[in-house]
Amino acid sequence: MKMKELYKQNEAKALENLLTQVKFMLPSCYDLGLSDIGEPEESLNSPNCYELTMYVDFKPNTNTKVLCDLFLNTLKSLSLKEPSSSLKKPSRDKGSELQFLWQGELNEETQEYVRGRNSPEAELYSNGYNPYGFYLRNSRKVEERFWTQLKNVTTAFQYSFVITDNLGGKSYLEPKMAKPITPEDNPYYDSLVPYGFIKDIGNSSRLIYGNDFVYRCSYGHVVNFEEGFRMQIKLVIPKDDIAKYSKFDVSLRK
Repeated sequence: MKMKELYKQNEAKALENLLTQVKFMLPSCYDLGLSDIGEPEESLNSPNCYELTMYVDFKPNTNTKVLCDLFLNTLKSLSLKEPSSSLKKPSRDKGSELQFLWQGELNEETQEYVRGRNSPEAELYSNGYNPYGFYLRNSRKVEERFWTQLKNVTTAFQYSFVITDNLGGKSYLEPKMAKPITPEDNPYYDSLVPYGFIKDIGNSSRLIYGNDFVYRCSYGHVVNFEEGFRMQIKLVIPKDDIAKYSKFDVSLRK
């Protein structure tokens, strides 16, 4: 029993270390750029201003594969080959199965499942998502804390960019952390605070997310490290100043 408890403690520490490594590696795994910068349009909501729409692109590079291998191999090294006996017990401290979908080439097992099927799972898999499941020694509470913290890390990274204009002005978004409901809960990102010219943002994809469709397929999270992502940004610039701006660049905030 002492050995089992030691394994559980080491597993929890390994998950914490994985989060630290992901946070450290993310900035080097994507190349930032601006694309599809539109023409200024008169703003309907901001008097005497123009709206300028553009996209911030996070494009994967060679380091992204290193991050993906680290993520999957770490979980594989922790995972039991089959559910522990504690998974079968109606206990508050029973182990859990960490499940998620990963963007990438379908393995043979998933390809076989997709053939001839017409179901939400088959549709999701046919779009390039592989299912992964790992059996943990720790309870679901530890698993949920891992996903919450991972989502916080990736969300903070996704909004860590700054758009700099040719006049030296800086426009960026600051994620606002909501307070935990109880001391045991993890904080989460509740809203975004815009600075500079940013008026609106449309986030079409994320590195870590879950939605109703995914939940119906029994997998609570989708991991999109290899796919990258892009965001639509809308800047609002005073009409009297619009002629002063000729260039915009994007980078990570220091």
